[in-house]
Amino acid sequence: MNSKEIKAHNLPKDRKVIYHMETKPYVMLFVLFGIGVITFYFNNVLAAVICATVLYAILLLPSKVLLDFTENYLVMYNRPSKSDCIMIYYDEIVYWSYKKGNFEDELFVELIDGKVERIECFGRLKVRQLLTRYAPNKERRTR
Repeated sequence: MNSKEIKAHNLPKDRKVIYHMETKPYVMLFVLFGIGVITFYFNNVLAAVICATVLYAILLLPSKVLLDFTENYLVMYNRPSKSDCIMIYYDEIVYWSYKKGNFEDELFVELIDGKVERIECFGRLKVRQLLTRYAPNKERRTR
């Protein structure tokens, strides 16, 4: 079995990341900032609150990498130590499941050795699209 827990700095340097998921939704934050700028025309106070909140989120709130998708494997950064990650090869996945929750979504991946990896996740459509592409016919739907 090639899937294993490793230090993040030991990941292959020549890997080509197809999709990189972080906890901060930068696109949405920049869209909200644009809405805040446009709102200055109508209501200065509301616009200032929107812009200040978005700038606070972009500049001061911490960001954490959750997932990296490559052609051959998936990297999950949900280890207790921030320097650790698990590299999961798509051909070693028995099933994967994306469970949508009220406050956070979860991605479950069961490996051929019976181990189940779980990570809090965001971006259901993109994650499902990529896993359907690289680990086809392995999705287990949840209610």
